[in-house]
Amino acid sequence: MSSMNPESPSWEQHLTQHLQKLRRPVAHIEWQAVGGDADLIGSRMGGPVYWPDHTPWPVNRTGEPLVFLAQLNLGELPALLGFPRQGLLQFWIDGDGLYGLDFDTQAERVQHGYRVVYWPHPERRSDWQHPAPSQEAVDDLTPHNPGRCFAMRFRLDSEVPDDWEAVQVLLARLQTQPLPDGLRPLTSAEQQDWLAQYFDRMEDEDRNSGSKVGGYPCFTQSDPREAGSPLQLLLQLDSDDSADLMWGDCGVGHWFIDPADLARAAFDRVLYNWDCC
Repeated sequence: MSSMNPESPSWEQHLTQHLQKLRRPVAHIEWQAVGGDADLIGSRMGGPVYWPDHTPWPVNRTGEPLVFLAQLNLGELPALLGFPRQGLLQFWIDGDGLYGLDFDTQAERVQHGYRVVYWPHPERRSDWQHPAPSQEAVDDLTPHNPGRCFAMRFRLDSEVPDDWEAVQVLLARLQTQPLPDGLRPLTSAEQQDWLAQYFDRMEDEDRNSGSKVGGYPCFTQSDPREAGSPLQLLLQLDSDDSADLMWGDCGVGHWFIDPADLARAAFDRVLYNWDCC
């Protein structure tokens, strides 16, 4: 097969080589159901809520309380580039059926229907422990069962992007750069054909799926970030029957942050999104 053919493995090798330069660390989340008392400030989803009594409860724009979804004890995370090494990071959403997602204000990253809260020095105080609402209390309008607790266990790895848009951008950029001998730039039509064939071959790998901290996102629809956005994945929570977690019809939830904000532990400008099939 000629290396001038868009199906040539040389193009795949060239792309793979450049994808490797984009490799990022990731902490995959493994769920463990908690049958007894949950660690109040441990990394987990659902269960009792840590919230200091002197702080107003997080509410939506109409004053209704938000629902605690999950939290990360950053001291329990494997070493991840750019992440604070201590503190408790909580994720709250609205029980409104859309899980707090507001498409009108999403790009502005205004936390009306969701909240990301950072406690630099959390304390294990029983008087700051509040009961979780039952699933019946939220009328099944959250992706999780707030009353069930699942602890997080982390597995450190690294990964490259594998969603269509990210690979398409990289492939297009490579057309404008010097190419190895035997390769020529692909036309727009050839790029689309090549991408379709590439993802057909990669279909079973599903490398960016699953719940995790850091790394690269997977989408059932499209990337909500604008082209050229500096925002990187902070947290991904993927639908998982074993954790009683379901975003609509087998969807996935994302939180994105600017690395500069992450470095200074500023979480008030986090972009939240979820989508489903």
